[in-house]
Amino acid sequence: MRRLASTLQGRWCSRDAELDRTGLIRGPLLSTLDGGRGVSDVATALRETSFSAQPEVPMASNLVRAGEPTLVLTEHEKRFLLVPQPGRRFHCHIGIIEHDDLIGKAWGTEGMAHSGESYLVLRPGLEDLMLHLKRATQVIYPKDASLLVQRLGIRSGSVVLEAGTGSGVMTTALAWAVAPHGRVVTCEQNEAMYQQAQRNLERTGLVRWVDARLGYLAECVLDQPADAALLDMREPWRVLGTVRSLVQPGSVVAAFLPTTNQVSQQVRSLEETGCADLKVEEVLVRRYKPVPDRLRPEDQMTAHTGYVVSGRLVDTGHEPLRWLSRERRRYASRQEATLRYRQRKAEQATGETRPRGRRPLP
Repeated sequence: MRRLASTLQGRWCSRDAELDRTGLIRGPLLSTLDGGRGVSDVATALRETSFSAQPEVPMASNLVRAGEPTLVLTEHEKRFLLVPQPGRRFHCHIGIIEHDDLIGKAWGTEGMAHSGESYLVLRPGLEDLMLHLKRATQVIYPKDASLLVQRLGIRSGSVVLEAGTGSGVMTTALAWAVAPHGRVVTCEQNEAMYQQAQRNLERTGLVRWVDARLGYLAECVLDQPADAALLDMREPWRVLGTVRSLVQPGSVVAAFLPTTNQVSQQVRSLEETGCADLKVEEVLVRRYKPVPDRLRPEDQMTAHTGYVVSGRLVDTGHEPLRWLSRERRRYASRQEATLRYRQRKAEQATGETRPRGRRPLP
């Protein structure tokens, strides 16, 4: 027992000594990423114990730390997302903001630029992170991302599959939802977009919960089935078969599409694949001017940006329409009735009318 206690004490001491500049404890994953230089003893100790390989989460601090995303809000309602680094400066319309003035400053307090203009130092929310990332393509806006996360039903500990990383904006929302015990597996076939997404995720500080892969979805291999899947691509109906093999039975698959013809094709393919709880939605956001004595909507609003199509992949057996919406089943019945009516008319025109049975009295 004494030998075991001394061994564990030595391991914990080595582990505490390997704190990096961001305050993260270097685990087996970080050891692998940097080639194990200087942390091989810690990695060995962690492998021999029963600790999980989940990314370590830095403890929340009341002060701004170097390398931590920080939101600067000016009196002109301008918002800037900064990642403070010692010795750097940020130039904007109110003057120069020294990064050294931000580091160590308490959240929610005021700062002052060299011109004398004041600003607020705030902890950024998910919307701030998403809207301040560099974009290489059209991105999913926060209003649509919130609905997608809700429809996917993901939470901390979930494993989410994403097809089409793009600029990493939606990946940021997914990582925000599954952290700190979940994981986002995202695939992107364009190398330029893949590199841009990596830089954006590093900027947000959420990269530790993202497994980004360069390649096609068909080449993706998971160590365990995903809990949900998001398809942010032009023709998501082409990969539904692959997605079904990568997610758990009954999982939600969602897609974000900008046009109605894409939505129709996706809905039709989901029906053929076997889907239940099918939904097609869009989100319209209308902001109001926060003046108590003169409350009124703003002159502009964020209206249509795209459609959210979601459903659960299930085994429908021999009745694919059984678990679709009531309106969809009614439409199918009307189509069958119309087809029978046209067949009777065609038979009457050719003289092949079949004798009809006696109708019951009303």
